[in-house]
Amino acid sequence: MSLFRNLQYWLKPGGVFILVDMVRQPLKSYITHELKGTDLNSTELTDSRLEDLFIHFFRTQPLSCRGFGGSINIVSI
Repeated sequence: MSLFRNLQYWLKPGGVFILVDMVRQPLKSYITHELKGTDLNSTELTDSRLEDLFIHFFRTQPLSCRGFGGSINIVSI
């Protein structure tokens, strides 16, 4: 996280930082697989279960742009 905090000091004004990382499985695919057809709006799906899914995903998959939707985000500071 210190990387992101320090970007404003490292980049020149108008500079661009591009982060590209690969994941083994995108978040949407992971959740679909883990829930096995359960509707995300179902009352059977508790906040606690969703929280457990996200925690497990972040512990077992590399964090990246692709995991959050399959796109690359370009950030200008």
